[in-house]
Amino acid sequence: MEYEGETFEGKTLVLDGNTFQNCVLQECQLIYRGGTPPMLHANTINNCTWTFEEAAGNTLQFMRALVTDNADFGRMIRESLSI
Repeated sequence: MEYEGETFEGKTLVLDGNTFQNCVLQECQLIYRGGTPPMLHANTINNCTWTFEEAAGNTLQFMRALVTDNADFGRMIRESLSI
């Protein structure tokens, strides 16, 4: 879905595959599950919480383990990321 110029307050929003442009997100729970990355452009995000579930959560856990368990390998990964 595409959202433009909308205000969301206290909502739970799954970001995967959605577009948010010039929106206000106030005290929302923002969830990314690792699907199609969302398009986030020129939004105001206030006091929201971010949750990474499923594939996105697994990727973060993997990256955390790399960085924590092997500082040199973690540094190499951070330097080689192209996002």
